Formats: sequence, C-alpha cells, structure tokens
Amino acid sequence: MSGKKGSEVASVLKMGETARKDTDKKYDIKINDLEKKTQSTYEKAQNLEHTILEKKIQGTKEAQQMFASQLKQEEERLADIKKQAIVNFKAKDIKGRLAEVKSKLALADNKAADIRARIAYKHDYCDNEYREATAVKNTYSACRADYENIYNTAVQNINGATAELNRLNKLNSEAQQIAEQIGKMNIIAKEKQESDSFRQKISDTVAGIDKKIAEKFLAAEYSDIEKGAQRFYAMTDKEVLNSFSQYYEKVTAFVGSLNEKYAQWKQEKADAEGLKQQVLEMTAEQFEDPYECALGNEDSEQLPLFQFLKKYVETDFETKYNAGMNKIEKLLAEEKFVEAKQVLSEAQNTVIEANSFAANLSERIKAKSGLALELYNIMSDMGYDVGDEIIDGNPDKGFRITCQAGDEIIDFNTVNIDEDGRVIVDIDHTEAVGGTCKNAWPKIVKKLREAGIPMTDVTKNGNSILYSQNVQGTKTNKQQRAKLN
Repeated sequence: MSGKKGSEVASVLKMGETARKDTDKKYDIKINDLEKKTQSTYEKAQNLEHTILEKKIQGTKEAQQMFASQLKQEEERLADIKKQAIVNFKAKDIKGRLAEVKSKLALADNKAADIRARIAYKHDYCDNEYREATAVKNTYSACRADYENIYNTAVQNINGATAELNRLNKLNSEAQQIAEQIGKMNIIAKEKQESDSFRQKISDTVAGIDKKIAEKFLAAEYSDIEKGAQRFYAMTDKEVLNSFSQYYEKVTAFVGSLNEKYAQWKQEKADAEGLKQQVLEMTAEQFEDPYECALGNEDSEQLPLFQFLKKYVETDFETKYNAGMNKIEKLLAEEKFVEAKQVLSEAQNTVIEANSFAANLSERIKAKSGLALELYNIMSDMGYDVGDEIIDGNPDKGFRITCQAGDEIIDFNTVNIDEDGRVIVDIDHTEAVGGTCKNAWPKIVKKLREAGIPMTDVTKNGNSILYSQNVQGTKTNKQQRAKLN
C-alpha cells in the first residue's frame, strides 16, 4: 500500500484554508466594531458618573426654613443616587482571546506551509502529512468556533455597557429632577412674603403638570391636586401664608412622583425599543452569494439573513423570529416593556443562532462551488466542451458538469461534498466505439489530483479504467463511479 496521497493532503489543507479566510472576513470587522461601540458606551457611562458625583445642590436659607423636611428628603435622595452612580460594568476580555486565536492561526499557517513544502515532490506515503494536515484543518475549525464565541461575548459586552449607560442616564435624570425641585423651592421661599405670588406659584406648578401624563399614571391623585388648588386659590391671604408650605409640598411631591413614574416608563420604553432596533439591525446583516463569490464575482448579490437562508434551505428560524416579533409588537402596543425586553432577548438569541447557521451554510456552498469550478476548468483545459448545471438550482445540492469530445461524453452528474467533508463525484460516461477511455482517464485523474480533488480510480462495468490491462473499446451508457478518499 502506498498510504495517503499527496493530493489528499493538499485537499485537506485547501479545505482548512477556505475556512481560515472566511473566518477572518466574517468576524474581525464585526468584533472590532462591537468593541469600539462598547468602549464608547462605557466612556459615556463614566462621564455620567462624574457628572452625577459632581452635582452640588443646596437650598437657600429661606428654603431651609420653609421646606426643611422636603429639602432633607431631596438631599437624602441625591446622596443615595450618588452611591448608586458608580459604573459597575466590566467588559469581558476580547483582545486577549483574539490574540490567542490569531496566534493559533499563525502556528497553523506555518504548519500548513511546512506540509505543502514536504508534499511538493512526494506523491505517496503521506500518512504523517495527512494526519498533520487534518490537525491543521481541525485547528482552523476550532479557531472559527473561538471567533464565534468571542463575537457572542462582544455582543454581551455591548449589551452590558448599554444597560449600565441606561441605568446612569436614569440616575442623572432623577438627580436633575431633584435640582429642579430645590431650585423651585428656593424661588418660592424668596417670594413667600407675597401671598399672590404663592397662589401664582401653585397655579403655575399645577398648570405645568401634563394633564395626559398625570391622568395616565396618577389619575386619582391628579384629580385631588386640581380640587385642592381651587380651594387654595379661594383662601384668605393669611390662610395662604399658613397653608402654602404644606400644600406646595403635596403638589411638588406629586410632581416628583409623577416625574419618577414617567421617567421609569420612558426608560423602559427606550430600553425595549433600543433592543428591538439592535435585533432588527442583526437581521439586516447582508450575506453575499457564496456561489458567485466562489467564481470570483465581487459584485455578487447581497441578501439579508432570512432571505439568504430561504434561498437555500428550509429552517424554522424566521418563523420562530416572526412569532416572537409579533408577540413583541403586541407587548409594546400594550406598553408592557419589561415583558417585551424578555421576549426580545429570546428573539436576539434566535438571530444569533440563525447567523451562525447561515455562515456555515455559506462556507459549505463555497466549498462545493469551488470543487465544481476546479473540475470545470480541468476538463475545459483538456479540450472538452464543458457545460455546467446547478442541481435543482441550489448549489448546496451540488453540480452537474457535462464534458464532450466528439462522440465521447463524460457526464459528472453529481459533484458534491457530503456532511463529513468527503468529495462525491458520480460519472455517466458514454464512449465512442473504439474509444480510448483507458488512456484518457489517467490524465484526467492526474489533473484532478493535482487540483486537490482526491480521485483514486474510475470504474466502468465493474472494471478499473485506470489499472485494468484488458479493457475493450465498446460503447456503453452505464454509470461509472469515481473512487474518492
């Protein structure tokens, strides 16, 4: 036995090289882009932390006398906000892991180059090189999986940084509300000598309340505030002076409570809609036509994720995604933003899974298309008139390549790669009477081997065309099988 062939080793290395190039192209830019977004978001969160910690809000002497309890309450709220305004998010390591993967890829590249050099003039007995080439290919596959895991970590990082920024935005909004409330108290305290100014202040405060928002979140309390304001306007000046602080405290407390509820509602809405936009952007990711790409067409069609999948295979990703998005739209319409975020996270996971599936599908089609293109070029170079056909119009199902020279027809009616990465070539060969099939096939097989297509024999009527010594020239339409390792 001559062991593994050099062409077999070259084929394994070529498959690994294909996975290597596609991995670099797909993930490097995306991961770096996510890292930049994460860093930018993290810096914004740090700036907000600094802004909140630097806030200094103080009531005037008059305000201290009039609103002592409320000022104390607001100061305690601010102190509590400052305690919470610490950026707790820490991104998981990406650069270190990327460096490790690139180091592994560099070692694999060097190993692949070494193997190619060793088999350059070595046809047989390449078992060691075959094992080493398989290990290199496995390293490329493992690195592709590492890239995918790093990408998922990068997605987690941007989500974590965004959540931290949203939390600090909410705290800053609350701190600003406190500053505005104290500012209002300072103004009112300064004008406390004039009962008319008190009435006007109450009127302005109540009028400044958004009626729709108040009735949406605190309808009963708002009705009580409006009735109380009417009673306050009808009081004597002395009664106004005696009751202003208590009543204004009630009004501002209501405004504070309403603002808090409204701010929470807006933040929850923004969080849900922001996550929805992220998911929509992920589904809009463009995939190039892998068949056209294998042919070297740089202007190949670009399709978004679900259209790309639908073009080649049947999956339940889009159905699952659409069901989730329909549920999300209903929850958003009902303003159930927290529940919507939970369903959006599930939809995001579905899209991540679909993206990974689509990437693997694209790589598979490129490999099959590349195999068919090699076979097409080889037969064309050998003088055959060559025609090609995509089986069922789907390159994932393989190709048919028809070659004719005079009366001789070689029909590669199945050119494919199975799920285990093995090359499949079925041949229907019609030879002219007195043909020289025995002489032509060794040349064809040699060319295929040189191109990395591991063909070892071709049989006709149960006999080897390459190695049999007694083949008669007869006309036959019986199918032949290319033996492949």
